[in-house]
Amino acid sequence: MGWLFVIFVFLAPCSPARAVAPSVLFQPNTESYELDLHLDLLEDPSGDLNFADITAPASENRFTTNTTKKPNWGFTSSVFWARFTPGNQFDPDQEWLLQLNYPLLNTVEVYLPDGSGGYLMKQIGTSLPFQAREIKNRHLLVSLSQTALSGPPIYLKIRSQSTMSLPMTIWSARAFIKADQNELLFQGIYYGIILVIAIYSLLLLISLRDISYFYHLLFIVNFGIFQLIMNGTAYEYLWPTQVWWNSHSLPIFICLSCVGTTLFTRKFLETEQSTPLLDRILLLVAALSLSACLIPFATSYAFAIKVAAILALVSICSIILTGSLCLARGYRPARYFMAAWSMFCLGIIILVLRAFGFLSNDAVYFYEPQIGSALTVILLALALADRINIMSGKAFEAQSRYRSIFEHATEGIIRITPEGKLTMVNPALASMFGYSSPQEVLEADLDLDQVYVDPAQRATLREQLFHEGVVKNFETEMYHKDGGIIPVTVNIAAILDPHGTIVHMEGIITDISERKKNEEMRLAKEAAIYANQAKSRFLAAMSHEIRTPMNGVIGFTNMLLNMEVQPNRRRYLELIKDSADRLLKIINEILDFSRIEAGKVQLEETTFLLGETLTPPLELLSLKARGKGLSLRWDIPTTMPGLTGDPARLTQVLINLVDNAIKFTKAGEVVLKIFEETRHHDQLTLHFTVTDTGIGLDEQQIHQIFEAFTQADGTHARHYGGTGLGLTISAELVKLMKGNIWVERMVDEQGNPTGSTFHFTVTMASSTGHDDQVTAHPQIHPPHSDLNLRILLADDESINRILVVEILHQFGWETTEVTSGREVLTELTQNTYDLLLLDLEMPEMDGFETTRIIRSREAGSAVHLPILALTAHAIGGYQERCLTAGMNGYLSKPFDPEELREKILMIINTQVVHDASASKPK
Repeated sequence: MGWLFVIFVFLAPCSPARAVAPSVLFQPNTESYELDLHLDLLEDPSGDLNFADITAPASENRFTTNTTKKPNWGFTSSVFWARFTPGNQFDPDQEWLLQLNYPLLNTVEVYLPDGSGGYLMKQIGTSLPFQAREIKNRHLLVSLSQTALSGPPIYLKIRSQSTMSLPMTIWSARAFIKADQNELLFQGIYYGIILVIAIYSLLLLISLRDISYFYHLLFIVNFGIFQLIMNGTAYEYLWPTQVWWNSHSLPIFICLSCVGTTLFTRKFLETEQSTPLLDRILLLVAALSLSACLIPFATSYAFAIKVAAILALVSICSIILTGSLCLARGYRPARYFMAAWSMFCLGIIILVLRAFGFLSNDAVYFYEPQIGSALTVILLALALADRINIMSGKAFEAQSRYRSIFEHATEGIIRITPEGKLTMVNPALASMFGYSSPQEVLEADLDLDQVYVDPAQRATLREQLFHEGVVKNFETEMYHKDGGIIPVTVNIAAILDPHGTIVHMEGIITDISERKKNEEMRLAKEAAIYANQAKSRFLAAMSHEIRTPMNGVIGFTNMLLNMEVQPNRRRYLELIKDSADRLLKIINEILDFSRIEAGKVQLEETTFLLGETLTPPLELLSLKARGKGLSLRWDIPTTMPGLTGDPARLTQVLINLVDNAIKFTKAGEVVLKIFEETRHHDQLTLHFTVTDTGIGLDEQQIHQIFEAFTQADGTHARHYGGTGLGLTISAELVKLMKGNIWVERMVDEQGNPTGSTFHFTVTMASSTGHDDQVTAHPQIHPPHSDLNLRILLADDESINRILVVEILHQFGWETTEVTSGREVLTELTQNTYDLLLLDLEMPEMDGFETTRIIRSREAGSAVHLPILALTAHAIGGYQERCLTAGMNGYLSKPFDPEELREKILMIINTQVVHDASASKPK
C-alpha cells in the first residue's frame, strides 16, 4: 500500500522557517512526545559537515525551525542534521526511547550529551546489520538516558537513499512496548489475512490449474513482502544479515507486484477479447515492470525506487481504467474487482493525506492503508470466487447444451478410450448402425476392427490421430448391424490431459449414403450431359456427312428420272429414289428427336390457313395410300378461320400420324377428321383424329406407343420398318404446343383389334377478320425464267458441284466453280456475279468467315451480293447463324431442283426490289 507513498512524499517537501524550535517539555502522565514541531533542521547538500562543524557557533544560524508535521524531503542526496532540546527533567523512573518513525533510513547518527560537556554517538539504520542495533526491534530505536535528557540539544545526522522522512517520537519504554504490541496484533491479523488468501489462491491454482490464480498469488506474496520491508519486519525476521538485499529489494517487490496485478487483471477481465488496446497496455506495463526488477542490481537504489514508484502509479491507473470500462460494459466479475481496487485507492488517499498532515496519526488513519490493501486482497479473492461461480454456471450451461446437442444431433457422436473401447455414443449413432439405443451399442462391446469394412483404414485413421491429434473428413465404410455397408465420414480429435497424454477421443460419424447417391447422380448426370453433347456432335457430323452423298444420290436420280430411260431401268431408279427418300426421312426423324430431347426446338408464331397448309402434304400421302390399295380421306372444315401458330410443326404431327396409319394398315382406309372442340374469345381448341383399319393395339401397347423406338409390332420380324420415332416426335411436339395426345384401340364383338384412332388437341389463337393477311407462304413473283444469271458456286465437294452446275445449266444459268472461301474472295475481286451459292464447311476459310469478309468489303457502297447458303447441316441453329453472318437465304441438302430454283429467284427478286427502292430520289 506504500507504493505511492514514496512519490507523494517526494512531491511534498517540508517548509522550514528560520527560528529556534521550542523545547520538548516533560508533562506528567504523558508517555510519548512527537518531535516534528520541536526540530531544528539543517540540509547539507555536499554531506561534508561533521558534528564539530554544526555545533560551532558559526553554524547556529544555519539551522531552521521545522514547521511541518511529518517532515520529509522525498528522494534526496543531501545529508540532514536535526536537533531538539529536552526542556526539563524527564521522569527518572521511566526508561525513555527515541524512535525514528520511518524504518528504511539508511544511516542515522544520534549524538547524545554525556553530562560532562561532550557527546556520545550512537549509530542505527538499514546500512548496519540488524544485530548491530542497540535495541533489537524492527523500528529504529535509541535508548535515551537521564543524562541525555538533562537539557543540552540532541543532534541527529541522517543519510538515506530512500525517502528522507524524518518524523520522530520520544517514548517511555512502557508506552512503546504497549503500542508495539498493539501494532503487532494488527500486523498479525493483516499478515494472517494475506497468508490465508495466498494459501487459498495456491490451492485453487493447484486444483483448477487456472493461470489467473498464479497471477493473484504472485501479487499477494510480493505485496505482502513489500509491506514487511516497509515496516522493518523483513529485516528483523527474514534477512537480518543481508544488508545490501534489505536496502535494495524494495523496488524489486514493487515491480513484481505490478507484474502480478497487471497480468491478473488481463486474465480476470478477459481484456484480450473485450478491450484489445488496454490489453496491450497492460502487457506493456507488465513487461516493463519485470524488466525493472533488474535495475537495483545495475544502478543506485534511489533511481530504482523512483522507477518502481512510477510503474506502480501507471499500473494502478491502467487497472482502474480497464476495470471501469469492463464494469460499464456489464461484465459481472468487474463489480468485485472495482470494489477491491477502490479500497486500495482509498488507502493510498489516506496515506497521502496523512503524509501531508491533513490527517492525524490516529490508529484508524495510520493503519487504513494496510486495512485497504487487506480488503483489496479479500475482495479480489471474492471476485475470483464469483468468477468461479460464473464459470461453473457457464460450464453447466455448456454441459447442458452439449448434452442436448449430443442427444438430439442428427450425426453420430462417440467417445473412445485410447485402447479403442466405446464409452459413450448418442442416439443418432445407435440408429445409424441399426441399434435401438446407445445402451445397446455399449452392451454389444463392439470390436472396432470388425466395424470397419477395411480394418487397414482404421489403422490408418489411428496412426494419423495419434500423430496429429485430429482427423478431419476421413471417408471410410462401416458395417451396419444387419451386415449392410454404410459410407461414412469420421471427424475425431484426441483429448489430452495437462501432461499431453491422451485421455480419450471424441468424434462425429456422419452417414454420407445420401451424399454418395447424390454424387453418383451428379456424375451420372454429367456423364449423360457429356454423352448427349457427344451425341449431338456425332449427329451433327453424321447429318453433314450423310446428307452430302445423299444430295448426290437424290439429285442425280431425279435427273435420270427426268430423262428418257427404259421402263425396267426407270423402275430401278424409282426404287433408288424411294430408298433414298426413306433414308432421308430416317435421318430427319433422328435429328428431330435429338433436338426435342435436348430442348432445342422452338415453335414459331405465324398466321396461316389450315386447309392451304395441310392439303398439299395430304395429297402426296394419298398417292402413297393408293399405292397400297388404301383410301385416305380427310375432312377440313371450310369455315375454319385463320390460325396463329407453327404450321410446320402442326403439319409434321399430322403427317407422322397419317403416315403411321398408312404403314400399319393392310386393307381398308385411313380417315383424318378435324373439328372445333371449344372456343373462348380468340382461343380455338382443335381436335384432330386419325382413324385406321390396321393391325390395332393391345392394352400394353397403348401405354408404350409414344415411347421412343417403339412400334405396335415389336416382333423380330419387323414387318413395317422405320425407326419408331415418329409417334414420339409427334407426342413431344404436341406437348410443346400445350396440347394432349392419346390413342384408342378399336375391337370387334369378339374383342379382336380392328384398328386404332389417334387423337390430339391443340389450342391456337384465331385470326378471324384478318383473312386477307393470311397466307401459307409469302408470294414472290419471280422475274422471267429466261433471265440470264451469272452464279458463283463455292463447294469443296466435287459431286455437289457437278450436281448443282447441271441443275443450274438446265435453268440456263452460267456457273463458275471454286472450292474454298479464299478462292471466292479472289474471284469476286476479278468478276461480278448475280448470286453466290456458298457451302458452309470448306477448307482454309468456311462460309461464315467468307460472308463476313464480303459484307465488310461492301460496307459503305451500294453493292450487295446475294448469298444463298447450301449446307448438309440440318440441325437447329445453322439457319440463324447464316442470317446473322449476312447471308440472304439457307437451303439444306439434299434439295429438289425446283426448290433450289424458287429459292434463287426469290432472293434475286428481293434484291431487285431493294435496289429499286434504294435508287428512288428522296
